[in-house]
Amino acid sequence: MRTMDMSERFEITSANGGSQLEFVGAIPRGLQGYEDCHFMVRLRGGGVEAAEKVYEIAPHHWASFFEDLSKNWRGWQGEKSHESLEHQLQIVATADHLGHIRLRITLRGDMSGSDWLAIDSISLEAGQLGQIATSAREYFG
Repeated sequence: MRTMDMSERFEITSANGGSQLEFVGAIPRGLQGYEDCHFMVRLRGGGVEAAEKVYEIAPHHWASFFEDLSKNWRGWQGEKSHESLEHQLQIVATADHLGHIRLRITLRGDMSGSDWLAIDSISLEAGQLGQIATSAREYFG
């Protein structure tokens, strides 16, 4: 049985105040199999402003992605990434061992019938990751 959560917004803001990534829309709880949901993603700041509806069948995987970043707050080698089912949204995270995290966000306009691409980066500090993971779990379930 699907139920709706009360949290209808999740936001990540750059530590330097530059860019912002926002997820908007209620995420149903209890999705099973190939049940789907949609939510809006907005990317703005740093000269970029874009929004696209994102399609998912397992939105809780986004919460797991942010929780993994938080668990590895001291940094990691290479990239950690996650992408939406139909590739409208991709986040690639890199970190150094000084507590600086960079999220490279790619948002594609393929669901709306147009062919656009917006790319921006969000800079985070390791100390932000715990709250981001908590907010992501509240939002995505």
